[in-house]
Amino acid sequence: MRTPELPSRTAKTLSRHGYGLAPSFDADLGERRYLVGPVEAGEVAAPVGYVVDHRGLFLAFAQTRPRAVFGFDEVGRHRSFGDAVLAVLANFVE
Repeated sequence: MRTPELPSRTAKTLSRHGYGLAPSFDADLGERRYLVGPVEAGEVAAPVGYVVDHRGLFLAFAQTRPRAVFGFDEVGRHRSFGDAVLAVLANFVE
């Protein structure tokens, strides 16, 4: 599964803060997810959010309650994949 193209500015922002993307597929829901989280040993270690490709919109979810059963909340709906990634990142980077 390929990750959609990120604008170079967004990719630089991710790498500058030590974050990265990892594609995944949720078989139960049948949706493609792109995990956003800190990179350790070349992989996204503990996702802090994710982006879902949903019928032409990218839904951004960020972890708002770390120890809760349902710890992720929707933080935006965007037409651009890069904007959705930035919406997730905005919850963790100052």
